[in-house]
Amino acid sequence: MVEYGDRALPRFKDHDQWGTRHAVKEQDQIGWHQLLLGRIGNKWSDAQQRHIDSLQKKNTGRRWTISLIQKALEIAWDMWEQRNHIKHNALHPRAAAAVVDVKVQLQLLYRKGHAGFLSQDRLLFSKSETKLLKGEAKEMLQWITSVLNATRRAAQAKNDAYASMQVERAIMQRWLQHS
Repeated sequence: MVEYGDRALPRFKDHDQWGTRHAVKEQDQIGWHQLLLGRIGNKWSDAQQRHIDSLQKKNTGRRWTISLIQKALEIAWDMWEQRNHIKHNALHPRAAAAVVDVKVQLQLLYRKGHAGFLSQDRLLFSKSETKLLKGEAKEMLQWITSVLNATRRAAQAKNDAYASMQVERAIMQRWLQHS
């Protein structure tokens, strides 16, 4: 046996009636991942033809190879479709759970309100919570991002106002202490 990663691949015995050992060696050179991509060594077709001939069937090794490649590509296509379905289907449990999380975050932010927001940012609350929750997930995420940015702008404006008044506060405090 030859070790490949965590698994050992079986090797054929000395008696190789149909030439499978040669096919395996050829595929080793080409690469096993390439087999899954439809790049199969020619010796597989030859070995399969010898096996078919021994069974006295009318199929061909070439036809078997075509079917094998076609099946590998169909499996790859099915896997791609499944991944695509999971990623883009809103009804998939993972996507549905993500939408629920977004809705909860939107509700929390909406109920927190716009107190302390700058006047231009209060417009974010012009739509009702119900209407926002009926929108697409992307729209809800955009609203959440906008509200978080508005929160940061409000905090920065408050800090700037406090900092700008520091000098006046210090003068007033000195005046009060000396009066």
